[in-house]
Amino acid sequence: MATVLITVSPLRSAYAMWFEASGKATIHDGNKDLAREMATQDAIKQALLFSGASVTSVQQMANGLLKDDRFEITANGEVNNIELIDETYHDNYVSVRIRADIFPKNNQCKAADYQKNIVTTWFPIKHKDQATPNNLYDLGKAMSDQFRHQFAQYGRNSHINRIHPGYLEVERASTTANVIQLAREYNSQYVLFAEIEDISLDDKETNSWSWLATQKRNLAIRFQLMDGTTGAYVTGNQYQIQPVWEFDKFKKLDVDSQTFWKSAFGEQTRKLLQNMVFEIDDLIACQPAYARVLQVQRNQLLINMGQNQGVEKDDKLTLFQLQQYYSGMGRPQYRYSLSPYKLRVAEVYSDSALVIPMDDEILSNIQPNDFVTRQ
Repeated sequence: MATVLITVSPLRSAYAMWFEASGKATIHDGNKDLAREMATQDAIKQALLFSGASVTSVQQMANGLLKDDRFEITANGEVNNIELIDETYHDNYVSVRIRADIFPKNNQCKAADYQKNIVTTWFPIKHKDQATPNNLYDLGKAMSDQFRHQFAQYGRNSHINRIHPGYLEVERASTTANVIQLAREYNSQYVLFAEIEDISLDDKETNSWSWLATQKRNLAIRFQLMDGTTGAYVTGNQYQIQPVWEFDKFKKLDVDSQTFWKSAFGEQTRKLLQNMVFEIDDLIACQPAYARVLQVQRNQLLINMGQNQGVEKDDKLTLFQLQQYYSGMGRPQYRYSLSPYKLRVAEVYSDSALVIPMDDEILSNIQPNDFVTRQ
């Protein structure tokens, strides 16, 4: 995984900024091209994030830096140009330095001020027999921990609030009742289910000479993001990679070890999880952040968002209720009923806050599981 140093200097104009980033990546099995690609991607990614841009895909980049150049930037910045300044090869790693010309945007949505809580689970392995070589049965648990770590590093609009300690298959777990129950249990606005659909060894040799053959291992992950308030489907996607597998298939591996995560497979898996973070975080960036009312007592409300989500004292909030009804076709529909009460944050704690009426009104007809959102 590349380590990055960012330097910022206004080299072009008062409106455009040049961002320089240096990255390095380990060379596995003499594959210098892959190491260069990973170091360059991480350097570009860090420059964009530092500038306030939001990365949706950095797997393919152009301007002569990488093959089949294509990348997308949304939200707060646009890239005019990217230049490769330097690349240096060492004994076991490659270092690169890039420079990006980034124009900041000022249309960031206000909803992004509060982070949204997401609860997820351990990632189940769909075909458990595929985990037999190298004894990878606990990979789904280790991968969910890595996913949470990547969210902590790269998520700007949301974060993994909790990991439910158990394996829940996507199709069976993503029912409305399960989603709402998990969201309430872990005080989260969204519920994410992910499943490892493929972890099989690829038996095809990449070289006709047996002593030079390199084995690969497939990895396919599918996820679904659900709205914890209504249980409705929000988005989903599948990611697939086929990294080099440098381990003897009869060797038992510790999937929590640095040896595993610093291998070619581990590093590319971590990059895959980063891309999942970017996709999910960008998608819900401008969705309003809802806080659930936990307690109603003495004209005060305790809500399940606090300092960790960006809530500050004296923030102004709107109270609403979510009402469900059914259409003529029997399909569930939802209505947001806004309350006339105007609220403000009186006290802020790490993951909760105390809310009171702005005009000393007497609050009535408010109960736990009502919601508040920022005005």
